[in-house]
Amino acid sequence: MVKGAVFLKANYPFEIKDFDIPAIENNSLLVKVSMSNICGSDLHFWKGEVKIPTPIILGHEAVGRIEKLGKRNRDMMGNKVKEGDKVIYKYFYHCNHCYPCSLGDYTACENRVALGVNQRCDIYPYLNGAMAEYIYLRGENIFLKVPEDISDEEVSSANCALATIIQALYRGNLSFGDNVIVMGAGALGLYACSFSKALGAKVLCLDLSDYRLKSAEIFGADVTINSSSYDQEDLIRDVRKRFGDMGADVVIGLTGSPKLVDLGLRMLRKGGRFIEVGTISDNSYGSLDFGRMVYSSQKIITSLNYESWCLVKALRFIERYRDRYPFKDMVSHKFELSKIDEAFKVADSRKARRVAIIP
Repeated sequence: MVKGAVFLKANYPFEIKDFDIPAIENNSLLVKVSMSNICGSDLHFWKGEVKIPTPIILGHEAVGRIEKLGKRNRDMMGNKVKEGDKVIYKYFYHCNHCYPCSLGDYTACENRVALGVNQRCDIYPYLNGAMAEYIYLRGENIFLKVPEDISDEEVSSANCALATIIQALYRGNLSFGDNVIVMGAGALGLYACSFSKALGAKVLCLDLSDYRLKSAEIFGADVTINSSSYDQEDLIRDVRKRFGDMGADVVIGLTGSPKLVDLGLRMLRKGGRFIEVGTISDNSYGSLDFGRMVYSSQKIITSLNYESWCLVKALRFIERYRDRYPFKDMVSHKFELSKIDEAFKVADSRKARRVAIIP
């Protein structure tokens, strides 16, 4: 028997329950979770802002070691693996049969299976989320072997926050020399700063928290602004001046507030691209001046999750830039599984980068 934290309903304590370890079949594998982070989407589930099936073991942004291995003995890049190896994994997979999948638009799959998001824990194989001692990966879940010299703290956010940002910035056609505004300095925002900077961008980061903005400076932002001290019109003027009055080439929205999309568009140059990632809550509405958008030839791009190649890019980015950016400090707080309720409260306080559960 192994333990998992079960989410029953919004604003209700987790229950620590025992689960049977499922049999390892065909290409599946059992991973002993060493670190599972509380993602922003987990907070939305916890607060009831996004409806998910219950009971469920939450947790998808994680790293662990192979406990039991089925017939697969290589990761997605062809590296040989064995029991005991450290791995990260793509926590969702696609049906490959619906119309979006037939077009190669896998993130729009109509039948997406996502561990820790839409797979209940009272249905076999039970261990369907990472806020547990073990997680069961099906044959459809791709995974990557992680070099032993990379710590759990450095790599635990690769399979969600970092890979999601990589997908979003590629969709937004970020190119060398672009001026980029990052709206929101949570973990996604910090990765957006560092990845944009690595691609040769000038990066300005906005947030309401001085603590988060200090982190953004550490992770590559050239300029940080606490927008709480500004009138909106003054903020727009100040930001645009920093880019020669033209505005930014790219704005990426990571706050989860649709009401801020129009603000971001007003900081964007004519022909610029606004990438929205953070808004996933149900019934999220905001007002836009479509006339101004059309006249300015601006584009709004949405991005959900990531394609498989982004997981490879995420690991490579960590390997190649770990001496420049302190990825090991991305996890700012750690809690035992039994303290998961406290962990979620800290994660929701805006005084943390990533909060980790150590099962």
